[in-house]
Amino acid sequence: MKQVLGNSKALRANVSLLGKALGDCLKKREGKKAFELVEEVRNLSILARKGDARAIANLQKKLNRLSVDQKALVLKAFNQFLNLANVAEQQQRIRRKRSLEQRNSKQTHTYSLEQSFADLKKKGFSKSKIFDTFVDQDIELVFTAHPTEVLRRSVIHKQHAIAKELSILDTPDLTKWEEIESRQGLERNIHALWLTDEVRRLNPTPRDEAQWGMTLVEDTLWRAVPRHLKKLTRLLRDSTGRELPIRRTPLRISSW
Repeated sequence: MKQVLGNSKALRANVSLLGKALGDCLKKREGKKAFELVEEVRNLSILARKGDARAIANLQKKLNRLSVDQKALVLKAFNQFLNLANVAEQQQRIRRKRSLEQRNSKQTHTYSLEQSFADLKKKGFSKSKIFDTFVDQDIELVFTAHPTEVLRRSVIHKQHAIAKELSILDTPDLTKWEEIESRQGLERNIHALWLTDEVRRLNPTPRDEAQWGMTLVEDTLWRAVPRHLKKLTRLLRDSTGRELPIRRTPLRISSW
């Protein structure tokens, strides 16, 4: 899939790709009539959002006539699509960030560390002041210990797998067979996501909460925190000539 990095066209392409895969999954798993029902509601919703009075009335009538099972199906389909759109948006942010950080790019992300260093230099802060400002930070990421996490770990893992396939499809020199393989990977994970119960049927135990916390650590923080500290060290060295002290930890993880 050839896409322009940082371009909203790439986001629309990914959303369209995921939406089509979800539609194919719906037809295969629930039948053609179920797919047509969801499509009818979706098209009426698009027109209703634009202020079409007739579409609003027809949408209300349609929804009122649906059985409980049909309503559950429509809600699930819409919820799945929104979750997949969120995955595509996250991939777009990653794509844009990478585009701005290309080797010869002079642009920096508004909220990036690079931009923070550049702003402090522009405002005339001394090297020692910049160094002390970053080194003296005391940021604490706190894990809450209560059953408020909506998504199950199995759902999160499948969403991560979908995001990984989208990342592969962004590769500029992707071969035809690699593209086919990644598209098939998307389809498999979307089918698996559709068949996965998103709702917790039982109240989570303390062990469940601990396992969810470890999932976050293993899937995200285990890589992100060291990468952030390495980047901070490099920027400190380039901007002030001094590195982050080995015993200094400006970012800590804790829990209630």
